[in-house]
Amino acid sequence: MKHDGRSVRAQPCEPLGRLLQLRVKTVANANGSHSQ
Repeated sequence: MKHDGRSVRAQPCEPLGRLLQLRVKTVANANGSHSQ
């Protein structure tokens, strides 16, 4: 796997932040549907 240092420096936490937000939203939706 080849990592581009420039893109990592340009966006240090953008991809991880989006993944975490998506995961939190999915978990929240799953919990909401389960509780209902």
